[in-house]
Amino acid sequence: MSNNFKIPDILNLFVYGTLKKGCTLNSWLSDAKFIKNARLGGYTLYSLGAYSIAVKEAGSFIEGEIYEVDEKSLKGVYWMEIGAGFTFLEVDKKENLFMFYYKTKDFEKLNNAKKIGSKWE
Repeated sequence: MSNNFKIPDILNLFVYGTLKKGCTLNSWLSDAKFIKNARLGGYTLYSLGAYSIAVKEAGSFIEGEIYEVDEKSLKGVYWMEIGAGFTFLEVDKKENLFMFYYKTKDFEKLNNAKKIGSKWE
């Protein structure tokens, strides 16, 4: 997907907002396998109205879901999230866990973000 980053054939994707079950964009993960609900430390959530963004914040955590995805399942989600300004990040090498988050320097440019804490509903 990116010339300088090799995405594993199968990976675990942590989602925390509109990609979760019952939310507006979950259909993008229709071919992915739901693994479990999970918490991820070191991040907090902000709302931008229609969607949320995860931003690094020590001492905080966010709640979400983990899906097992292959490259085909990830492709559409990847380009949608990258196009919206997110960064794809490996958060746990041992667990092969990845997520999309918003870099702090990019987040600081947003003036309409409202802190919502750990859970997007």
